[in-house]
Amino acid sequence: MAGSEYYGDVTVGGRRLNDVSPEEWDRAAAEWRDSAHVPEGYWSQCKVDHVPEGYSAECKVEKVDDSSYFNPPSDDIDYKFRESELIEEFKRYIDSTYSGHYGQGGLQSSEIIVDRGHGMGFFSGNIDKYNDRYSKKGDTPDDWRKDIMKTIHYGFLKLFEHDRIHGNNTD
Repeated sequence: MAGSEYYGDVTVGGRRLNDVSPEEWDRAAAEWRDSAHVPEGYWSQCKVDHVPEGYSAECKVEKVDDSSYFNPPSDDIDYKFRESELIEEFKRYIDSTYSGHYGQGGLQSSEIIVDRGHGMGFFSGNIDKYNDRYSKKGDTPDDWRKDIMKTIHYGFLKLFEHDRIHGNNTD
């Protein structure tokens, strides 16, 4: 996978930036932060341009403004459609899939499908499948609701795959 335009062909441990694991990236970022003496409570960002002799970097170090940088949930929002409750319920649903048969060690089938380059189509197809199946499988509204949860789950997986393909891993 190509690196993002912003970071070019930056490598971590000999691998392209977008191909390293989050743990490898965290380790490399910590090493750079320590070597650059970035104080706690500050963040750094570098633009790296490839030149024949190597890399040059333009870096900036800024204080982290927790209120805008992390955007924690606010109790001040008057949700009209129970979004906060539904998000919490959806997170519990996702967690249950990892403790169920989908997360029992090894690879999930979605990982293999993504590795073979078919992630977007697979996730889109499953969104269509569960969206179309609503109220057609099962006898109760609780049964039908499960298809909505699966539709949302595959929507999240499709969003992850979109970001992975297009290098948008922060927004």
